[in-house]
Amino acid sequence: MQGEIALVGRRIRYDDRNQRWPGLRLGTNRAKRIINLVKKQTFTMALERHDRHVPFFMGAVKPPDGVEIVPLEIGVGNQSGRRDGQDRHGRMFRDHEFDICEQSLSSYIIAKSQGATFTAAPVFPRRLFSQSCMFVNCTSDIETPADLSGKRVGILSFQTTLCVQAKGDLKQEFGVAWQDIDWFVQQAEELTWESGGDASINQIANGRNACEMLVEGELDAVFLPNPPPVVLESGDRVKQLFGDPKTECVRYFRKHG
Repeated sequence: MQGEIALVGRRIRYDDRNQRWPGLRLGTNRAKRIINLVKKQTFTMALERHDRHVPFFMGAVKPPDGVEIVPLEIGVGNQSGRRDGQDRHGRMFRDHEFDICEQSLSSYIIAKSQGATFTAAPVFPRRLFSQSCMFVNCTSDIETPADLSGKRVGILSFQTTLCVQAKGDLKQEFGVAWQDIDWFVQQAEELTWESGGDASINQIANGRNACEMLVEGELDAVFLPNPPPVVLESGDRVKQLFGDPKTECVRYFRKHG
């Protein structure tokens, strides 16, 4: 490797093979600053702007000497309004575009099973209980989780982490098999996978929206980590599956930790 930096009108070159800087007196403060600048490693880190990530964007997190972290605010899928674009998961899985990336846990597991060389760090910047993310149309006859069997349920994608968690919770906590639900997915899957043919999975047509379909009664329920205003402001047309989701989440936490 040959590293070089322009300094006061002349170039000082670093000979990596021989570990020396011709013409530069090593050990001086000036030499140390130049060496650190040239040999500094820069890493891009793609994140959502969660509260736990704000310190990165504000520059409050100081990396070790010789390391620079460049935080990028990138949304998931076709989310708009993010400073540095969208499709964070896809750009990492397909193109390895970033050095560090906040990723979907479920998609990561699929990627590893398919031979991907990613390494996950045990850091969970966002944690949700599925019970607080289940919404139902008020005209449906859904009053309990058991009533979801045979119903039309909208989700972002089948492998979205929150949706995987919800399917597992329904099975383990309430005895509702995910194979007994008629699923409607809004987005294309990040990674291809085989369903085994034991589930009804329908792709929502382009231009349609699962939340709007819920409000209009075309879907019986939706499971979403970020319900949009069309759901939250739907008045008496949509309600949460659990009448007191906080109490249900506390019960779940005390049971499972």
